[in-house]
Amino acid sequence: MNPSHLYKQLKKDIRFSKQVDEIIDSDSCEIDPTFLGFTDTYRYLAKIIDKDWTIIDLGCCNATQAFYFLKHKQYIGVDISNCMKLKTPNGIFYKESIKDFITNHKDLVEAQKTFAICNYVPPWVGGSGDIVKQSFRNCYVYYPE
Repeated sequence: MNPSHLYKQLKKDIRFSKQVDEIIDSDSCEIDPTFLGFTDTYRYLAKIIDKDWTIIDLGCCNATQAFYFLKHKQYIGVDISNCMKLKTPNGIFYKESIKDFITNHKDLVEAQKTFAICNYVPPWVGGSGDIVKQSFRNCYVYYPE
């Protein structure tokens, strides 16, 4: 078993080492040390998005990728699942659909320094990717079809 890049980083950080193991051991998500989700994309986005921006991760699942955004102004995770989330000092979470989040939080959607990410959220989940592209000025949307 070859642990993922992100898992290795989380285990080295005393703030997150225990937390990531609790997330993996929980019954709420299907991840393990070799796969914490499709996290490589987040690692590269974190390098190119300015640190004074707010990141909105739509369909964040367990949010282990929040680790990559520790130096950003804020990380906001949005997901309808009951998965345990990685709690970071700059992170907050909303348990609602992507469509509901966009409707209920126009101030965040319309903010100048907000970057939305909708990574590997299937398009049949309420047309999430299209809604994100229509709603956010700055966004990254990807799902392989």
